[in-house]
Amino acid sequence: MELQLLSSEAQDRLTDGVLEIAENIAMAKFEVLKGQNKQRLKTRAEAAKYLHLSGNSFDEVVRPYIKTVHLEGFSRLMWDVRDLDRFIDERKS
Repeated sequence: MELQLLSSEAQDRLTDGVLEIAENIAMAKFEVLKGQNKQRLKTRAEAAKYLHLSGNSFDEVVRPYIKTVHLEGFSRLMWDVRDLDRFIDERKS
């Protein structure tokens, strides 16, 4: 004998509601991830902030080890987030 706490209609509404909430959460997480991956190249200030360093500390600690990205026609120095992440990974203890 099965105990039924909710009617079939109520169960269907509850299931639909849970699925809608799960879909909304998944879409929100996707948008966050998409935003994080949006900007791969960082300026010096952005790269320093990404690593939680001051500009001077970035110049002393990071800059000697990571090559800049040079785009033809642009004079601004930029750093690739992947290189910054690799710099972090190589220094984990």
